[in-house]
Amino acid sequence: LRDAGPLSEDEFRRILAQVASALQYAHAAGVVHRDVKPSNVFINCDGGVMLMDFGLAQPVVDTHPALAGLMVGTPRYMAPEQISGGAIGPEADYYSLGCSAFEMLTGRPLFPENDMVDILRRHADWQVPDVRRERPDVSDEVAELIAGCLQRDAPCRRLDYDRIAGWSSGDGSIPARSTTAGETPT
Repeated sequence: LRDAGPLSEDEFRRILAQVASALQYAHAAGVVHRDVKPSNVFINCDGGVMLMDFGLAQPVVDTHPALAGLMVGTPRYMAPEQISGGAIGPEADYYSLGCSAFEMLTGRPLFPENDMVDILRRHADWQVPDVRRERPDVSDEVAELIAGCLQRDAPCRRLDYDRIAGWSSGDGSIPARSTTAGETPT
């Protein structure tokens, strides 16, 4: 993004489908990533996409008292409940994915602020942005996906993994990527 700017919708769809597949796998295993952001999405030389840095990930249900109220992640990509130190589930990753998707299509972060107080103010007056204000060429389907991820209230967020999976190859499946020695297929 820094070098080439915003992605075309076709490239965006291919990349997002693979990131969503990784999140689907993590969520099915009971894990929330908690730090989905563009810098944690890596594209290898054969075009395969990997969601990296599960260092902040935690089980969806983690009752350890030391974790109560703990805020971890990158603030400009964090869901409101994550910023406030509340309980988080897969919906927090949906929100972060929506922030990342917005940035992939516009070339700029949804929250340009670096100061936590400014980010909290933006969350207090949150209105779901329409990516088409900056990218009128974006399809309704993609704009709806982003809006669905960026709902203020976690129970209102939605992400249709099966629909997005079809973006990668056109047939609903994520193509297998080749591996090299010592690599585990994703």
